[in-house]
Amino acid sequence: MASFCAGTSVIGVDLGAKQTMTVKSTGDIIRNELGGHHSATLVSFSGRERFIGEAAVPQMSSCPQNTIHNLHLLLGQTCDAFEANPRTHHYPFRRVAGKAERLEIVVDYAGSEQTFSPEALCGMLLGKLQENWTTAARQQGLVSLVPPHVAFAVPKWMSTSARKSLQTASLIGGLPDPVTLVDESLALAATLAFKHPPVMEDQPKHVLLIDHGHTHLGLAVLKSEDDGTYSVLSDVSEPDLGVEHMDLQLFGVLQEKFKAKTGSAPVPPSKAARRLMNGVERLRKLLSTMDTASCSVESAEMDVTLTLTRAEMEGSCEAYLLRFRECLTRCLSEAHIAASDLAQVELLGGGTRMGLLHDLINDTLGRDPSSAFGQKLDDAALAMGAALVADKNLKAKMAAAADKEGQANGEGGEPAKVSNGEEGDGASSENGGKEPEPSGGAGGELSEVTSKKDDGVGSSSVDLTPAEVTGLVAAENAMRAVDAEMQQIAEQRNAIESYVLEMRNAPHTKHGACLGEQQVKDLNALLEAAEDWLYSEEAAEASLEGMQGKRAEVESGVSEVCREYLDKVAADKRAVELELEEEMKRAAAAREAEGDDNKAEKDSRRLPKAERMRKVTKHKQTGAVDFKEKNYKEAVKHYKEAYTHCSKFFDLSPEGEDEVKHIKVGLLLNLAQCWVKLGNMDQVFKCAGDALVMEPLNCKALMRRAMVYESRKEYELAKRDIELGLEQPAGANDKALLTLQKRVTILQKKEKAKEKKMWGKAFS
Repeated sequence: MASFCAGTSVIGVDLGAKQTMTVKSTGDIIRNELGGHHSATLVSFSGRERFIGEAAVPQMSSCPQNTIHNLHLLLGQTCDAFEANPRTHHYPFRRVAGKAERLEIVVDYAGSEQTFSPEALCGMLLGKLQENWTTAARQQGLVSLVPPHVAFAVPKWMSTSARKSLQTASLIGGLPDPVTLVDESLALAATLAFKHPPVMEDQPKHVLLIDHGHTHLGLAVLKSEDDGTYSVLSDVSEPDLGVEHMDLQLFGVLQEKFKAKTGSAPVPPSKAARRLMNGVERLRKLLSTMDTASCSVESAEMDVTLTLTRAEMEGSCEAYLLRFRECLTRCLSEAHIAASDLAQVELLGGGTRMGLLHDLINDTLGRDPSSAFGQKLDDAALAMGAALVADKNLKAKMAAAADKEGQANGEGGEPAKVSNGEEGDGASSENGGKEPEPSGGAGGELSEVTSKKDDGVGSSSVDLTPAEVTGLVAAENAMRAVDAEMQQIAEQRNAIESYVLEMRNAPHTKHGACLGEQQVKDLNALLEAAEDWLYSEEAAEASLEGMQGKRAEVESGVSEVCREYLDKVAADKRAVELELEEEMKRAAAAREAEGDDNKAEKDSRRLPKAERMRKVTKHKQTGAVDFKEKNYKEAVKHYKEAYTHCSKFFDLSPEGEDEVKHIKVGLLLNLAQCWVKLGNMDQVFKCAGDALVMEPLNCKALMRRAMVYESRKEYELAKRDIELGLEQPAGANDKALLTLQKRVTILQKKEKAKEKKMWGKAFS
């Protein structure tokens, strides 16, 4: 049984159809491994590897049958109920019925066909999210001995069985047990009150929230309270009124247009159907701002241009729009208010950007067509709200437990740790908070702040047994061990490739003259053989020991051929290291003679801002001088001292905080450049990542990280950072970025040419 105590932080999770957000109760967004605000809700398999979150995005196009999406819709489902939904016909991944007709997903993994339960797949994603927030906490120096508490924002229509499956997935993913489930309406009400507290007025203010996402529609009427919060008067949630369902209606229209032009219509879930669905999404977005739109859809014979008008879109979606209007009316009716009582209408979700829905909402509510909508809530609102509600409940439980223990033992006792299985503080939806229920065999407790329904989507009993859950936890741990081994194999492979590239250039370096003509021929033969092996089937199936053995074999063979050359290179390296050590000794002696002003980490004085800034500037300038003199290790030391002093400021104004943040970003970029010179690309990656946490669109930080990706041969990731940097005003014509982009493009082409050569050999 998990317990909570002082110091427990809370993380909110919004498990969306396409993207998953993780946010702290403070409002801080936890970024993914690439620095983005969200992680793709995807899990994919290829060979012996798993791709989870952002890493799975390229797999959607290259390996769709092995890439699983819409994970939240799989939870708590029977196979029959899942297949009965029209949207699932467009899903390319394979499904089968498991025990008790339980839904299971079939993938090709580790050389065989394997089946996974929705809980196992969702657990993989949640494990990756936990890895992201643990990494973020470590980078910010916020790692705590107390694990964070996790709260999920869930729609009202989500059944009890699906909710239990979500908690089981959390256990499989290794999240601290138990987790809290918070109704989306409560989460949004908490976020709105936190960011925009209601102003005290004579009459309460009513707010209509409209959350139109990819897979469902959520409506809620909120009422302002005297304590600066919002209560939920009504909550209407429909699982079949998301943007995806509008696209399904439009797909049928474009399918007929496509057939009229080509003679045949693409059938889901074929590749042609996926291309047509992409065209549907483009046209829907274009028709938000124009009356007629066209797009080109690729087909086997030719590209087909399809045109759609707004009138055609409205006609094909007539039943959909009617249901949308009925939901609006029902939401107001259940809240027992008229449309004229609404003080504002808040929109969130991608679907609310459509002008078609703006007109429908205004017409249903009797508002002027030109009336503006509020947009005070963003994509992080649900996750943040879940964290806020759970944080409030945990604090209330701890306070109640402390009071109870104080009454029993007298004053002065230590605060008690409180199990999350106790009753909450009353935060609830329309029907009040529910007492927690046992989980479906997950071995923990299910804490809910929600109004549940048992007859919603996926309400059949498909719960896993405790033995099955234990088996899935063990299987996930085993797959993580394989993932770690695959990462090590990739590192060994990259090391061989880097060594081959380095030695190819050996004859043209400083000591290349010591290599004779025959030695060069022998060296090239060795390198050619190593490169051919890297792109062979044997290398693709090699174990970690095999890859390490091959690396040792290549280096040993090259050493025999180029002994004199390698000895001279090693001697040069030793000389440089000795020179750096001497420089460090001289610098240390100089600091000691000056009285040592440089121990920033031991300086706990509350110095005035001007005095502390003087220390920052001194170390920054000294580091710049060391860098110009190519004394990179000393430069690193001074830049680190300056960065440490930056963390010693106190009682700064908002302007002062921005100033210090800007200085810290500059120091991190300087450190990254030093590590580039010293050849430590892992440190470059860390410094660039830390800088991007503070300034996500900093061009220099993006370029530094792209250089690391280039060195790791992760060219797609490098191109993504470069393109993002070039999109910024400061990097639009940056010569360094443009040069790096050109180099990465050339290297990627060479890599693809090598792969083509390898496959040519494989099939010859």
